[in-house]
Amino acid sequence: MSECECNAANDKGPVDILVNNAGLTRDSHIGKMDEDDWDAVVDVVLKGAFLCTKAVLPFMIERQWGRIINIASRAYLGNPGQANYSSAKAGLLGLTRSMALENGRHNITVNAVAPGIVDTPAVRGLRHFEKIKANAEASLPLPRLGRVEDVAAAITFLASEAAGYITGDVLHVTGGRYG
Repeated sequence: MSECECNAANDKGPVDILVNNAGLTRDSHIGKMDEDDWDAVVDVVLKGAFLCTKAVLPFMIERQWGRIINIASRAYLGNPGQANYSSAKAGLLGLTRSMALENGRHNITVNAVAPGIVDTPAVRGLRHFEKIKANAEASLPLPRLGRVEDVAAAITFLASEAAGYITGDVLHVTGGRYG
């Protein structure tokens, strides 16, 4: 039994909302990328979402209600040096749409949030943080980095009854950056 199955099967009550929010970067250009780095990122992002969803889905089906929200990334459109991460996040969108088609009849919605660059401690720790921040401020239609609260608001909306007729969709939280 996986860790997700153990947590989902405990006695803390039913699982109504699942947010699959996992990420790992092992950046390298594809020609130099180790297979282990590819596997690690894909396993954390895509396989992790699959396993956690598989663990809670029976409870949601039984209750005929649920919300599954997968945290993708604007990187699903492709980023240099991130073939593994971009591919895993793009795969997460395919998983989102397939699960939405399979589980809508059970009153379970499945959506994704695709953040752009968000001001987090990890991003602040990047060696080019000031350049990234300046570029965002100069080029984004909303001239700032995203905030954790921006992403949380999107998740809260998709988990709410207000989003009850939205499924299989992607909500971009990017400040207007798509390419």
